[in-house]
Amino acid sequence: MIPAYTFTAPEDITMSLESWGIGTLSVTIVNHSNVHKIYRNTYIHSLHVLLEGGWYRVPRVQVGYSMGSDPGLLLAPGAEQSRSFSLSPYGELPPGTYRYVFHDLSVERPTS
Repeated sequence: MIPAYTFTAPEDITMSLESWGIGTLSVTIVNHSNVHKIYRNTYIHSLHVLLEGGWYRVPRVQVGYSMGSDPGLLLAPGAEQSRSFSLSPYGELPPGTYRYVFHDLSVERPTS
């Protein structure tokens, strides 16, 4: 597996996990600042797994799968936005601790 890239989550935007099911996860993203936050089509979506104290990228098992176009993220001051992401490109996940990363925001979920 390839080590996951290092990122620094912004302090004024949070992403919290609402649900993590077999094929989909849902999150809420909140802008805690007093300025608009814009992320334009950087298209950073990835799933990481924690192995022996380090994070590694989970490879997609569906060849040719497209995550679709990402309209980006625009949040007004104090606004929140719900998003859902498909986990199907990663296939069946064995037990472990996973995190989903979107625009340098992440949510973590231990699975069993």
